[in-house]
Amino acid sequence: RSTQWEYMQGDVFTVRASAPTRMCDNGGWTDTWFAKFGTVFSIAIEPRVHVEIVSRPREGSRPPVIIDARAFGDRYTPDGIEFGRWGLHPLLEASVAEMALPADTSIEIAIESTAPHGASIGTSAAACVAIGRRLLERREHLARRHAA
Repeated sequence: RSTQWEYMQGDVFTVRASAPTRMCDNGGWTDTWFAKFGTVFSIAIEPRVHVEIVSRPREGSRPPVIIDARAFGDRYTPDGIEFGRWGLHPLLEASVAEMALPADTSIEIAIESTAPHGASIGTSAAACVAIGRRLLERREHLARRHAA
């Protein structure tokens, strides 16, 4: 289950969410297209992945998206995600691209967890759940708020 909260200060809208990582991936790759059948059973665990999304009107040279993947030390502006060109963190970038954010909106996404990256406990997937859920829920609000 995700946890979340949000607040607004002027034109800056901040949402925070977290999602659990997972373990016990019983079933392996049987849920993929090439296996043709199967089921994966996962158990949600701590530590969680925490995401903070700060939205503000896009002005001047402010980029539309900044991703701050803190565990990797990567803070960058993805280039070409609107065309399906992925960079440093393709899964995170694809999650943002799927949201179809308003053109006049700039977002900065900070992702952090105490879970070690590369441990196969679903930290990237948990980040995508937190990002996707909160951006989908608030997309219309972002469009209305920045258009006002």
